[in-house]
Amino acid sequence: MSRPTRSTIRDALRPTPLGAAGLLATALAFVALGGGRGVLAGGALVLLGSFLPAPAAYALGQGLALAALPSPGILPLAVVQSLLLVVLVGPATADHATGRLVGLTALLTGVLATGVWTATQTRDLLPVGAALVGGVAFVAYAFHRYERVRLGLAGGEGGEPA
Repeated sequence: MSRPTRSTIRDALRPTPLGAAGLLATALAFVALGGGRGVLAGGALVLLGSFLPAPAAYALGQGLALAALPSPGILPLAVVQSLLLVVLVGPATADHATGRLVGLTALLTGVLATGVWTATQTRDLLPVGAALVGGVAFVAYAFHRYERVRLGLAGGEGGEPA
């Protein structure tokens, strides 16, 4: 078993571009939604989160969200949680196509869950349920199609086998 070198440790701690964008966007959301506490929380998140791995930066963001937004409404909470999800998913998008697919799935799941929860608070359940079923069906078909193309069972033109 080889020991990690300084460069591998540094690379593991360095945020990905998506994770860094998520940190900055979350900090800006703290500033916009939290006033003076938000400025302190946003600054702490950027300064400390830049040197932490993604799960630790996510956990730090959760704690700072409690401090900056002691009793948030639904929309501010959804915005902050969505941006923190970007921080958490950032490393999955850096390595390869499958990682980017996992990251995209996590982000879409977060957006879908936030939308469904918000819609259930303001609308009837039947349209919300129909939208949820339609969204899940679309994602399932997209995964199915991706696998067929990746395995060479479907071509790029008209769905004919390659």
